[in-house]
Amino acid sequence: MAARKTIEERFWIKVDKKGEEDCWCWCAATVKGGSGERKLTYGVIGTDRNASGNPKVLLAHRVSWELQNGPIPEGKYIDHICHNTLCVNPHHLRLVSPKQNAENQCVVDSRSTSGYRGVSWNKQKNKWLAYCNHEGKRYHAGFHETAELAAEAARRARNKVFTHNDADRD
Repeated sequence: MAARKTIEERFWIKVDKKGEEDCWCWCAATVKGGSGERKLTYGVIGTDRNASGNPKVLLAHRVSWELQNGPIPEGKYIDHICHNTLCVNPHHLRLVSPKQNAENQCVVDSRSTSGYRGVSWNKQKNKWLAYCNHEGKRYHAGFHETAELAAEAARRARNKVFTHNDADRD
């Protein structure tokens, strides 16, 4: 019987590697993850069985990071700089705190009435409210006539208080 391939051997045959600067897409099993209304798709790879006999499943982007950089410290996350959750290019990944990971999200909550991050309709004022949430506080960025103006105000507010919101800084 042939020896089982290592996790690294099994990992790279499931990746569509392009140029160094491009996203390297995971082409195997996926799982939906994330909190609340924002369910994102992540690549997964199975490993040996755990103590209970169940297969252990790892997130592909975390495996990519560890193959390149070593173990992920406890309490740290791996952030997709490119915002493509199926990307496993280690050059598109970075080690961050949970706070920094949340700051770099670009997904608009599916419950959004405006279609913009940090913008909601205020019935009392009959205007669009711009805001951002940071470390348990809500920062108001004013009331605006259009959702587009409110979105720009919300983006400026995030740029004042966030450190890892790359999409807002482009």
